[in-house]
Amino acid sequence: MGASGGSADAKADATKESIEPDANGQPTQADPEQLDDDPVPLSCFIILGDAGKGSYSLVQRAYDNRAQPATQSRIVAIKTLYLSYGDSDEELRVAAMREVSLLRSVDHENVLRALGVAAGPIDENFHIIMECCGKDLAVLTEEDEVRLSVSEVKCLGWQLFQGLQYLHARNIIHRDIKPDNLLLTARGTLKIGDLGLARYHSTGSMTPGMVTLWYRAPELLVSAAEYTSAIDIWAAGVVIGELILGIPILPGETDADQLDLIAKLLGSPTDQDLQPLREAGYPCRGMQDLLVTWNLPDRFAEPGGKGIVAFLTGLLQWDANKRWTASGALQGHGEPAAEDRAVWWNEQPIMCREEELSFLSDWSYVYISSAPHKSSIVVIRFILSSAANSPRQETPSTA
Repeated sequence: MGASGGSADAKADATKESIEPDANGQPTQADPEQLDDDPVPLSCFIILGDAGKGSYSLVQRAYDNRAQPATQSRIVAIKTLYLSYGDSDEELRVAAMREVSLLRSVDHENVLRALGVAAGPIDENFHIIMECCGKDLAVLTEEDEVRLSVSEVKCLGWQLFQGLQYLHARNIIHRDIKPDNLLLTARGTLKIGDLGLARYHSTGSMTPGMVTLWYRAPELLVSAAEYTSAIDIWAAGVVIGELILGIPILPGETDADQLDLIAKLLGSPTDQDLQPLREAGYPCRGMQDLLVTWNLPDRFAEPGGKGIVAFLTGLLQWDANKRWTASGALQGHGEPAAEDRAVWWNEQPIMCREEELSFLSDWSYVYISSAPHKSSIVVIRFILSSAANSPRQETPSTA
């Protein structure tokens, strides 16, 4: 379920945004020196291999050579944010400072955390030391071809909404929820990763066209620059749908194609659905010409259970104001149609526990081949082979 289109361009555009205020209305500005009194020398880490690469960043798995308490994992991820791209240097520095600040401000089991910063001897780039995980959902479902059970989808979905509830309560919009950015530890904990596009929500305009195309909400497809955390809820709903079916559910190639696929799933939007966008001055030309009917039950009722249709309907609404919140998706107490949420979570099969996820037993030795020399192979092999049974260690990350 690899995402198509949008992320690289969105990140490039996002570097042009000004630093936005935090939840207290204060500018979000940070330097590595302010985030860690004593940045760790890069020489303290043995690089095990690349885990991911972006337009302006590189994530690598590393072994931390420093003496540490036995309760702390020695496998980390180091994300390098490159700051030297000619005329874009200042914009990249602003974007990097924002990401570092956001990473250091979060502390939740289902959101990837920064552990500190590192520095090279002659180096102007940012190096963020982060938690490590085993794989992301995209690798799990595509490369490993794992087909998740409904109980496993519920387990992962519950954790996803727990993480979003935490972020949204702190006024943070992630803006790039997709399987590639949902990481899994060797103990089955899901962590929302890559806060490179995340922003504190503001009442003014933000960069339009955020979120990878397949997970982009309707308001973003008409270039809306004023949007809310509801765009994360839409993306999460698409992810849940993909995990249920085991295939992409909205694999569009252009914005217009994406709107057409959404209409074929949800039915054509009504005047009431489009009213908020029209009032905000965004064009909705042709959107009501998509004369198709509601198709969610036909696609999801059999594989997902009777509750999944009502659940996805609450997440995938044309009108952003009608979508459930992350808190509402979890509980729904005091909100309209709260029983729609409860049906899916509570009907059989019920969600499994994190440690019961069936794919965890296959993760031993997954990154041994990346070790740089023989002595490291021995150390990493011990850590990985004991990770699934230990409450203290985690396997390397694809953060």
